[in-house]
Amino acid sequence: MACGAGMVSLGAVLTIFHLITLFVIAPAVRKIPSVDRNRVMHIDYADGQGVLRQILEIATTMGFSSSILRTRRTGDEQKPMVSMEVRFFGRHPLRNLVMPLMDLHGVASVTVRGTDSSEDDDDDDDDES
Repeated sequence: MACGAGMVSLGAVLTIFHLITLFVIAPAVRKIPSVDRNRVMHIDYADGQGVLRQILEIATTMGFSSSILRTRRTGDEQKPMVSMEVRFFGRHPLRNLVMPLMDLHGVASVTVRGTDSSEDDDDDDDDES
């Protein structure tokens, strides 16, 4: 529009700013780490019902990638459960993932922690002594 109005220099400058925004600033913003990068999600779910597959499917469709840090079996023989710590990476806030996971049949609990709980476990052992 600026070029049509006889302001060629303004049109050229704005086009250059637009291209800088597209090719320099936008990729740089994508590389800024999110607030949730050190958060770990703790999920308890029923074993043997395909719940892990559903958890990973929901996270993937919402744009998250995942890294399972540790799992352990809990519960008893009648109701086997798995306790899992997983770190999700994505552009969206981690809180957007909590409710869809809680709505899954077979998921008992979902909690988000600041960091991985191995540090918390070491502290707990010292307190019990």
